[in-house]
Amino acid sequence: MNENVLESNYTDTLGRGKVLVKKDSENNWLDLCSVESFNVTVTTETLDKISLRSGIKRIQKSVTVSQNIEGNFVISDTNIENLKLFFMAGDEVDASQTTGTLVAEEVTVNYNRWTKISKENLDAVVTVKDKATGLITYVENTDYILDRKAGLIAPIEGGDITDNEELTIDCDYAARTITRISGGAVTSQKRHLWFVGDPAEGVIQHYKCYANIFPSGDLAAIGDEWQQFTCNFKTEVHSAYPNGYIEYEDHGKR
Repeated sequence: MNENVLESNYTDTLGRGKVLVKKDSENNWLDLCSVESFNVTVTTETLDKISLRSGIKRIQKSVTVSQNIEGNFVISDTNIENLKLFFMAGDEVDASQTTGTLVAEEVTVNYNRWTKISKENLDAVVTVKDKATGLITYVENTDYILDRKAGLIAPIEGGDITDNEELTIDCDYAARTITRISGGAVTSQKRHLWFVGDPAEGVIQHYKCYANIFPSGDLAAIGDEWQQFTCNFKTEVHSAYPNGYIEYEDHGKR
């Protein structure tokens, strides 16, 4: 037989696609956006009937007794919804700061330490004075340094501010909103999981299942690569998929 004829029937797939999740109580799907990989692992347990009548042991019968379908995916889009999966967090909470002015806010500073100011997003003009007399105005980057975005101040050893000195701070600050989540707030993250294939070439594959999703590994807060993290999943029986743990669909070829 002509080998070229056989090769024309080969199906080589270079996988691409998006990963969607939703809770049982939700109608619409959350797109996890930039997913670097999506893998499905099948583990099968068998029970063998062995003959020991003579010589080498022989398998007379082998029966499949269980099958687990698990997997993992790597996310490189660290938006708040995705990070809730990584930290196993509950609902997010927004904390807002309106525009305002600090007047003689008192702080005590120490060498080699940052001190938190009560507000963030500080204005370019910040006045720092000694609390004792209010007559000494200290100089930024000579006597102290500021992280305006985070609202932090630290004295510079060798400047005019002494260790453990009490200061006053005057400045304007801008509005800002932060979104906060608390890790370890939930014990399970059960979701419907849908891989929607869009391959560079090959079979257009869809996978659907119901699974418990849990994080694994690191999230690099400092590094030279784009942030990413891994989530594992274990499929469970669900009425939406009555014929097994996972549904696979072939949507044709590209």
